[in-house]
Amino acid sequence: MHILIVEDEPTLLENLQWMLELEGYTVTTASDGLQALAQCQVQPPDLVLTDVMMPRLDGYGLVQALREDASLSTLPIIMLTAKADRSDVRQGMFAGADDYLVKPYRREELLEAITVRLNRSLRQHKDLQRQHDHLRQALNRDPLTALANRRGFEQTLALALTLSPQAGDMTLLCLGLDGFSKINDSYGSLVGDEVLREVAQRLTSFSAAPDLQGAQTEVARLSGDCFGLCLSTSLLQQPLQALITRTLTTLKLPLTVQQHHLHLNASVGVSQSGAAGTSATDLLLNAESALHHAKLAGPGSVQIFDAAMNQQVMRRLHIHNELHDAVAKHQLQVYYQPQIEIQSGRVCWFEALSRWQHPTLGWVSPAEFIAVAEESGIIVELGTQVLRTAAAQAAQWLAQGHQDFRMAVNLSVRQFVDAQLPELVAQTLRDTGLPAHMLELEITESL
Repeated sequence: MHILIVEDEPTLLENLQWMLELEGYTVTTASDGLQALAQCQVQPPDLVLTDVMMPRLDGYGLVQALREDASLSTLPIIMLTAKADRSDVRQGMFAGADDYLVKPYRREELLEAITVRLNRSLRQHKDLQRQHDHLRQALNRDPLTALANRRGFEQTLALALTLSPQAGDMTLLCLGLDGFSKINDSYGSLVGDEVLREVAQRLTSFSAAPDLQGAQTEVARLSGDCFGLCLSTSLLQQPLQALITRTLTTLKLPLTVQQHHLHLNASVGVSQSGAAGTSATDLLLNAESALHHAKLAGPGSVQIFDAAMNQQVMRRLHIHNELHDAVAKHQLQVYYQPQIEIQSGRVCWFEALSRWQHPTLGWVSPAEFIAVAEESGIIVELGTQVLRTAAAQAAQWLAQGHQDFRMAVNLSVRQFVDAQLPELVAQTLRDTGLPAHMLELEITESL
């Protein structure tokens, strides 16, 4: 243990240092308060023994300065002085000293005071360390399921990749519950929370099964209804498929929550460190990218990550960013697909269709950018533009003498549930002068 002695009397300083070093302590010295404060800031000791009457900065000033320094505020301090007046003792204690010994003091008295203060400081340090450990564990744990959260899971992956003799041996499954939002919407969040806890328990029990080729496992709740399952081994195609099938079968077992009989299903994204690199972050992001593609393929789908998925994700992100700018600048065009009456050859109907020619990407398929617009919510603004543009075009054709046709405009889900839709349509008809019977709003079968 390291003790700093602050004493301006050389003989007393030398005797005190010699006595403490015989007791096994590491001792450093200072001749005044300013020198002691500088030493503490560079290398904090475990305890300070300080005289009161000293030049430049006395003992009271030193104690106060140490207590005002956040990094030194808990440092044990014992004051040593020949001033035995009760007011002097109170002044020292008010300044923040832990103990106050009056010279001449007995050797045993000093050693006992040092031992008591060091032991108390050690206990406080251990208590503080335990609090930090609990806090660190809490930060790495999901409070609902008690599983590791994303932060804790990624730290575990990074540690496993560092310690593994073969850093390529890692298989990661990201599982996303299909239709979980409907459970929350239909039965409430309390039922939804119970479902998530049941999923966590099933995955934990499954991961502890003795037949997982002896691999170490870790289960986490990454977000919402998304869970992670990591195995410290790489699997060939057949064992990997068997693992996925067994995992999904475990989740599909029926469950009853508050008298509601439920059946679960999940989509799965898979990445393996041998194919995806040895970074824990990359491993997790690649599994999530594979899960995203699995979700697009439909409930219960499984996708194993490959490099092409990253290219697709980057293109989708690029389209997402560019689409917002294109809609804001009205750069998308409206094309009109006609419907012709075969018998008369008359054009009786038009469907307004969005088309986008990007300056560097070229023609972007509606199947690509409409899906991005739906996800981002910009579909409402885009749909409003198409509705107004198509209605204005129909009104123009009507003014030119064309009769007996209708203009059809597609509505997205987000537009359909927007409370402002009726007023938008009415205002569009007023602004363009198009008769209401000539405007047709189309909705999809799924909507």
